[in-house]
Amino acid sequence: MSWPQEFTWNSTGPVLKTSGFIPTEPILFLLLRDDLLAIADTLVVFLEEDPETMSCIFCTTSLTDFGVVAARGDTIYQVSLLDSIGRAQRIWSRSDLPAANRSSAELERLDAASNRLRGTEGGGGRTAFSQFKPRFPPKSISADSDGRLWLAPSANDGEAGALDVFAESGELLATLETDHPVLSIKIRHGYLLIGSESDLGEPIVQVYRIRD
Repeated sequence: MSWPQEFTWNSTGPVLKTSGFIPTEPILFLLLRDDLLAIADTLVVFLEEDPETMSCIFCTTSLTDFGVVAARGDTIYQVSLLDSIGRAQRIWSRSDLPAANRSSAELERLDAASNRLRGTEGGGGRTAFSQFKPRFPPKSISADSDGRLWLAPSANDGEAGALDVFAESGELLATLETDHPVLSIKIRHGYLLIGSESDLGEPIVQVYRIRD
């Protein structure tokens, strides 16, 4: 059985991402009717355990005007435009950017959260977390109306963030530095919204106009 995981509505229409949260269950991107009462079409469906699949259950995804774009997973800097069975139609990647490390404080928070979950569910083994952050945090992929892809890879704690801007062809056009690590981005009607937080944990939202 698939469960709702993410809902997006853009020029494609209302799209729901679902998954069963286990590798043997399919991951689906479903186009819904405008009244949200039924499925109009299946855009993408794939299995995480398929070795040719270019994404995963918890990988960051984005519904752009040219299709479903998804990160590869873990520390790999690779984002793909998916076809209907999860294969890559187009790839944007970098091989020169090291993965971001989790701080000791972040690892402690993850371990504490895992301990609380084990207590709620009645035990289980200790979860071992990677020392690296996921390459792309949630909501870190967006695209503008000119077909450029904007990516916000994870940054080390205490370091400035950055946005990578790629052409539709896959060429890296620019890397734009930000004052704080980027937590989320969204592009709408020629404007870029960047979500981050201050050193004190206060939320910050910055709005920029995208110039041609």
